[in-house]
Amino acid sequence: MSNRRSVALAALAIVLWVRSAPGQVGHAPERSPYRDLPARQILLLQGGYLFGSGGSARAGPHNGPFAGIRYT
Repeated sequence: MSNRRSVALAALAIVLWVRSAPGQVGHAPERSPYRDLPARQILLLQGGYLFGSGGSARAGPHNGPFAGIRYT
């Protein structure tokens, strides 16, 4: 059997296998035991010191302090 034929048969087998997979396993969405958390806002402050050499191209991060703020 040629290599192309083997690859084609393997691809066909995968497609047929995936098409036969069930659409949903477990609970229906309205009967799920999991509940969504309510949306809320948060302010995150972060900081520290980064250790980096810049890499062989000298284009990466270098040593130095960093700070950040994230509002979600």
